[in-house]
Amino acid sequence: MTTRFAKAITLGIVVLSATLVPSLGASAAAPVSSYFITSNLPTSLSTQLPLLRLHFSAATKVKDLPQLRTRPFLATKWQQISAHDVQAIVTGALEPAAIYTIDLPTRMTCASTCRFSAVRPRLASVASSTVWEEQLLAELNYLPVGFTPNTAQSDPSLPAGGTFNWKYPNLPTALQSQWQLSLIHI
Repeated sequence: MTTRFAKAITLGIVVLSATLVPSLGASAAAPVSSYFITSNLPTSLSTQLPLLRLHFSAATKVKDLPQLRTRPFLATKWQQISAHDVQAIVTGALEPAAIYTIDLPTRMTCASTCRFSAVRPRLASVASSTVWEEQLLAELNYLPVGFTPNTAQSDPSLPAGGTFNWKYPNLPTALQSQWQLSLIHI
């Protein structure tokens, strides 16, 4: 009988340990915080403006935020605006005329680290530069001016600094006044 009693006590201890130990481990884990996020994303992108702004349901710090995911990849960094608001700014170069898919976070979960637990993909295009468009049109001989770059262009798909000059220097002033740099001519 003592052998049966010892086996029963051992079994009871094993069962109690199996149920108690996992619950002790769970209570010792880092607390989980969950945030709801609203966002503001412009439809056209520019390096002079924030890529997007996020508003969190509770105070958050930029150091806790995961990297923003974009396709194609775009180098960004977070900036704190207020306790509940952050913005992502572009630290790399935007590809001209590119369309980016940006995973806008709608929910974030934090334990020992934070991750965006829900995102919705949104499309945004790069705002084109009128001067760059005029540079391309001048180089293709579609304008009454030519374009001379300041330095040799290694990639003709990227804007370059330079000067515009009249192709026809004896053009009457009345015709010259019909074209001005960076104005829409209809």
